[in-house]
Amino acid sequence: MREEREVVPPHDRAVTEQEIEANEREKKRAYAFSSLVNFLLPPIKLFAGITGHSAALIADAINSLLDICANIITYIFLHISAKPKEDDEHIYGHGKYEIVGSLLIALSMLVTGVLIVFGSCRTFYAFFREGVLPKEPEVIALWVAVGTVVMKLMTYYYTEQKAKETHSDALHAQAMDHISDVFSASAVVIGVLGARLIPGEGTLFEPLAAIIVGGLIIRSGICVYRPAILKLTDSTVDAETVEEIRSVVSTVPGATSPHHIMARMIGSETLSIELDIRADGLLTLYEAHDIASETEQVLLDHFGVRTHVVVHMEPAHPYRHTRDFMQRRPELCDPDSGEPLPDR
Repeated sequence: MREEREVVPPHDRAVTEQEIEANEREKKRAYAFSSLVNFLLPPIKLFAGITGHSAALIADAINSLLDICANIITYIFLHISAKPKEDDEHIYGHGKYEIVGSLLIALSMLVTGVLIVFGSCRTFYAFFREGVLPKEPEVIALWVAVGTVVMKLMTYYYTEQKAKETHSDALHAQAMDHISDVFSASAVVIGVLGARLIPGEGTLFEPLAAIIVGGLIIRSGICVYRPAILKLTDSTVDAETVEEIRSVVSTVPGATSPHHIMARMIGSETLSIELDIRADGLLTLYEAHDIASETEQVLLDHFGVRTHVVVHMEPAHPYRHTRDFMQRRPELCDPDSGEPLPDR
């Protein structure tokens, strides 16, 4: 009678199609709230920035217009990545579309940040070259900036919570964009206050605040870009997940020495796992196949139904390759003993 395998605590990702569908609904709900905030703020800030003579608030309004673009990109790619099944052209599913959306958001943030910094530097250039000072901002710019800080802070906490619950790269990208808006609006508040409280050259606080806004946008863009590009280029998962895979496989009776574990994320829901395990070399092919099938199943049960698993079986050490195999593939064998070379 086979021994009962140990039970490893379940992974925190969605493991059934029902849970994955619930995740997709939560993502779209969070996206809708984020979109509402992002569509309301830009015209208000742009109006207040123009009428209130605030270059920093205009820069922040441009940043908010970027948020609208981010929302549109997020909606498109969340919709594509939510397709439940693979097709002939996407045998691993559509999860990476969500990462592509995050990457596009990051690139747009970087470009916008650079343009804002460049435009504000021109104001300083005009002052040092010709002595031209910007106009003093009106109080409407201050109140709109304060309101933006409060609204964006609330939106950030909500979106980031949903991103963690659903493991969504696109929602995390949006949350990072919201927190950058909090910092940039705070810089606008400081810049407008400085310009109003200090006559004359104090108005230079405004373009200085705009430069800070641009720098924060660039920083947030880099924070979104790095994990997105790592996932898009099939970077391996963290060491904790690799050890978790090893622990799950070790519960399968007859499966020993899980090694050569290669794991990567395909989108936010699909984990791809390839690994080697060893078993008794005297088992029949049927028995070895049963162990490989059970290994695949426990990984599917633990990490979710969309997990992609490839198991390679090896006979347990010590063993020797056959003479025919040694003649065909001498680079894999020790020429004297016939034993496999290390890590083969």
